[in-house]
Amino acid sequence: MVLRPLVGSVGFSRVFLPSVFPKGFLFPHASLRSFCKVIQRRRTWDEAEQRDFVLSVQRDLGISNIADLVEVPRKEFTRRGGGALFGKRFASTKELLVSLFPDVSFDFTRMKQKPKGYWKDRKNQRAFLEKLAKEKNFTSPLYADWSQFTTQYIKESGGTGLLNEYGTFVDALRTLYPEKQWKMNAARAKVANHYWNSLDRQREFMDDVCRIQGHPSDPSQLCHLSAQKLRKLGGASLLKIHSTMFQLLSAVYPDYHWDISDFKRVPRGHWDSVENVRELMEKAKVHFRIQTDDDWYRISLNQFRIFGKGVLDRYDYRFINILRIAYPEKNWLASKISSRAKKSSQRHLFN
Repeated sequence: MVLRPLVGSVGFSRVFLPSVFPKGFLFPHASLRSFCKVIQRRRTWDEAEQRDFVLSVQRDLGISNIADLVEVPRKEFTRRGGGALFGKRFASTKELLVSLFPDVSFDFTRMKQKPKGYWKDRKNQRAFLEKLAKEKNFTSPLYADWSQFTTQYIKESGGTGLLNEYGTFVDALRTLYPEKQWKMNAARAKVANHYWNSLDRQREFMDDVCRIQGHPSDPSQLCHLSAQKLRKLGGASLLKIHSTMFQLLSAVYPDYHWDISDFKRVPRGHWDSVENVRELMEKAKVHFRIQTDDDWYRISLNQFRIFGKGVLDRYDYRFINILRIAYPEKNWLASKISSRAKKSSQRHLFN
């Protein structure tokens, strides 16, 4: 009853008391002070005692192969009396095992609790990815289909620290294996919080989308990309920041002149603006070769749909309403539109 508080743990007493006191030793008349001094002297463990202690932990945990000790967290050694091993002597479990058992080949990528600074070393990062790739029967991380690896799987395999080192899993692949051109949708791993707040990262992703769509040097073609397609490519988070493709592309590619009429969706309230409606009608005027006000009467709703149905929805699919908003100074007659709309398509072909 006296030994455990003095020694501090079961493991310590199990390993060292037999060497300090003979079997059956009783110390009712011994000086408590001298006893404590003996214990403190014995806390400086020699290498044989350190090795014996680690092996006793192995037996306690029922581990048959000593190489499997890499999966034992440091707290298990400390709980069993090995706290004195760490600190000045060994900074981590890895140092402990390598020093005491130099002939054993340990796979430290299996460690759940990695030593401080472990994930800063790119050799350790590559070793972890090589291990993951082999688990899925890929010969190398370069040829692995990383879309098969979910964030949860990477974390459960011990890669939380790796994910914390990079904004995205693709960033890790690009850094560790720069010889391959990695696309943003090459992996399914989630990105860190606020990762997409950077316009540089947004542009990098959209540049990848351009390459995937087959026009790597022409972002202007992205105006035809639907929001649904962008989500499938992994860009759902971007649409949470920018509510429409028009807003997204205008922010990511500010040097391009984006025509909102090329997009299926526009920002809410866009067609409430008289200026926006008039700008659209000026573009339609060029397209339909409008020379006089009467030329507008030959344009049907079906023809006008090429400029998007958003403005039509806003003004109840009545072309006369759009004309009156865009050009309020004109006297527009609804009867002319309704009487001429039937043959508008044919007339447009021959003008």
